[in-house]
Amino acid sequence: MQALLGLFGGALLGAGLVATLGRRVDSERPSLRASALAWTSIGFGATALLMVVTGIFAGPIAGMLGVTVDTVTAMPAALSITFAVASVIAALGAWARHDRHWPTWVGIVVGGLPVLFWLAFLIGEIVVPH
Repeated sequence: MQALLGLFGGALLGAGLVATLGRRVDSERPSLRASALAWTSIGFGATALLMVVTGIFAGPIAGMLGVTVDTVTAMPAALSITFAVASVIAALGAWARHDRHWPTWVGIVVGGLPVLFWLAFLIGEIVVPH
């Protein structure tokens, strides 16, 4: 349920970013600088990637400290899905508006890594359900 909410929340957040920041991108006369939309996609993608890494390593660290693992890993997982989807949508929105600067490509890659991780996780859960 959290993953589904994260997916829809990320789609809404990404669409909102494209709607608000995408208006600043002039697709007919591209700027020499990257758009705010491209930079925002890097920020959301890096945050999502950090949350995935935190979710992977937080469990063993929390276990050593005596904290329940479910409490530590549930929130970063749901938020990382939201931020990763929003990052990819924002970067693709910048790319669709002819922003071909390096922050757009980095935003696609950095946001795409957590998306690929969660897709692999989803496929694994479908193939071998618990």
